[in-house]
Order: sequence, then structure tokens, then C-alpha cells
Amino acid sequence: MHEDVTGRLLGVQAIGPGAVKRVDVAAQPLRRGGGLADLLEFEHCYCPPFAPSLDPLHGLARSR
Repeated sequence: MHEDVTGRLLGVQAIGPGAVKRVDVAAQPLRRGGGLADLLEFEHCYCPPFAPSLDPLHGLARSR
């Protein structure tokens, strides 16, 4: 993820398993001119056997 000094999301790149899902999630605030902080409010599907309760993008946004 890349952001400018205002926190606006500028782009995202990913590789590996689950990359498509992460890019799809990041594309929403990217398209709307949002930032990493918007990922903290993002709602995603949660199914215990298949997905974590918090998406890894939440951790990324929190670490910023």
C-alpha cells in the first residue's frame, strides 16, 4: 500500500494466495479517494473456517 502525506491511498500491489481479495478490498477506498484509515471501518465477510475475524488489511491500517 502506498499513501501520500495526507493519508490518502495512492495504490496497492499484492502477490500470492489471497492477493485478489486484498486488492479488491483496497480498491474501494482507492477509487473513492480514501485512505488507510478507511480500511479500519471496512466490513468484510467472516466465516471462521475460511476467513480470519480481522482482515490483514485492518492490521496494516492500524499499524500506520
